[in-house]
Amino acid sequence: MTSRKKTLLLIGIILAAILVLVLVHHFTSHKIAENPAGTVGNTACNLYNGGYFCEKDGVVYFSNAYDNHSLYSMDVLETNIQKLGNVSVNNLLAGENTLYFFQLDASHSMENVFGTVSAPTSLNACDFKGKNTSIIQDGIILGAQLINNHLYIMMTDNTANTFLKTDTRGEHPQELAKEYIHPGCAENGLLYYTDPNTHGLMALDTTSDVPRELLAGNIWFPMKEGNYIYYVDAERNYNLCRYDMTGQTIEILTKDRVDYYNMGNGYIYYQTAGSAPALKYMFQDGSGARTLAEGAFCNIQITNAYVYFQAFQQENIMYHAFLGDTIYTEFTAARDAIQ
Repeated sequence: MTSRKKTLLLIGIILAAILVLVLVHHFTSHKIAENPAGTVGNTACNLYNGGYFCEKDGVVYFSNAYDNHSLYSMDVLETNIQKLGNVSVNNLLAGENTLYFFQLDASHSMENVFGTVSAPTSLNACDFKGKNTSIIQDGIILGAQLINNHLYIMMTDNTANTFLKTDTRGEHPQELAKEYIHPGCAENGLLYYTDPNTHGLMALDTTSDVPRELLAGNIWFPMKEGNYIYYVDAERNYNLCRYDMTGQTIEILTKDRVDYYNMGNGYIYYQTAGSAPALKYMFQDGSGARTLAEGAFCNIQITNAYVYFQAFQQENIMYHAFLGDTIYTEFTAARDAIQ
């Protein structure tokens, strides 16, 4: 073999090796890992309030209102803040190695109880660095949750609703209902939701996708914690209640009319309605109620350390407080982190 042929052969081998490495990197970097049993993408109450924050293994992923709701990450104590992407996001969900989020498109709008708002145009996935983005589901999406290795998605075309299930790659979709079913509340393979017709509390076994009724009533925004289901009871002037699944008893936690609530680490934060609205907090048994902020607030989000919220119709500013603290301040670290 001549030296020229040897050189060409060597070059060919090197190029082939580089191609193999590129292909291996491509497929491994885009691979969505299997999620361990019991995986739930985000807490129900974070999702009911927009899903702007999501915590995974000590890292908080959040939609930065100071930067057009772009995707950021930080430590639980708000250090090491980093920008991960440029698109506007909410409904954040975390799997084993993948983040899921709604991409918001200001050019697309829909009607809801607050008027005309920007609507999600797709459910996307990326890695924890904000890279390797892919589209899981196109359309106007009202809610989504990750449960083990499936995504449960609530969609609409502004004329009809669709509740569907797909795998984590958006493949093999199954239509489960033509109704509004918000999939936010999940635990141990069960999905808890409000029946769109009876308004009773339902539980869907995600291994069989067969539902059953747990509690009759007019029940909204269910949140499972231990043996309790917390919810807003429309038949009791929208009081916040909890249902003891063991004793099958109901407790009224506050006589305030509640618009929104969130809970975590032993606390419940809730926005009251009426002539003197306020953001209040109490322990999960309903004791120790205090006012954190007077006025109308929304988008209540909770991590292991902080509660985050925004003033109603002033959603370019974020506030935060340590859980259980009586003082709140502006979340200036998110503002100052803009690149």
